[in-house]
Amino acid sequence: MAYDTRTHELVMFGGFAQSGFLNDTWAWDGKGWTARKAQLDPPIKNPSMIYDPANNELLLVGSDVSLQQQNSLWGWKDGGSGWVQQTVWITPSCGKSCAPSTALPFAAGTMTYDSARGRTLMLAYAATGPGNETWTWDGARWIQIPTAHRPSLVSCCLTTDRATGHLLALGYSGNYGGINRLWIFDGTDWALTSTSVPNGDAMMIDDPATNSPLLVRSTDAAGNPSPETWSWNGNAWQRLDVTSPAFPNGSGLGYDAADKQVMVFGGQAASQFASDTWIWNGRSWHKQP
Repeated sequence: MAYDTRTHELVMFGGFAQSGFLNDTWAWDGKGWTARKAQLDPPIKNPSMIYDPANNELLLVGSDVSLQQQNSLWGWKDGGSGWVQQTVWITPSCGKSCAPSTALPFAAGTMTYDSARGRTLMLAYAATGPGNETWTWDGARWIQIPTAHRPSLVSCCLTTDRATGHLLALGYSGNYGGINRLWIFDGTDWALTSTSVPNGDAMMIDDPATNSPLLVRSTDAAGNPSPETWSWNGNAWQRLDVTSPAFPNGSGLGYDAADKQVMVFGGQAASQFASDTWIWNGRSWHKQP
């Protein structure tokens, strides 16, 4: 999900059902979800979406659902045309040996907007070496940001800490769903913190209404259902005594700027699929009727 400041709507893309991956586009207007028809639906999986205020557009990145080596970046046009492909690239076989002039991200990754430095940022899996590479999109091309350290095994979670201007990335020291680790980016390099992080499958998002990043967990490290909500105070995660969404695993997470609230949609537990909408008002969660 990402909030489109041009249309004042929270836009959601993707989905998954028993039939497989979906490429639906929906918009939340503060009251309910409305399907948005596009002339072309991006045929991608594992999407990541952000609003890029520097270039005034909603951006979506992902990998081809069949080839898995073809990556593409799309822009959402509010004039009725829907999604328009901005650029497409094939995972480069040269990997780290690519010349700087032809270097491209090895794969599509997780995006966020670095508001402190006014740029779109993406963490993408690298061809060689441990950790993810850091790339920025300038509106026309990808440019790699060289860093001395690279976050390892980052999955879904990359967000802003407004209080410090730093970026937070959630990684794993073992297999997916294992021990979580927190990485912090100061604009130049990544640093692995010793901060204790809730274990298991989790998502993070910046909550401008409370000026604190939020972490929503679905399962513990053993894979058992354990929905929890945590808040970041700049130094540590604090568990909040609230009832959290029951099926956040595989769900969408976004911020509705018009109503100043974080939203979770859908999710999965075993073979069960949910289509519930949960809203966080800064103090508690409630499910939309």
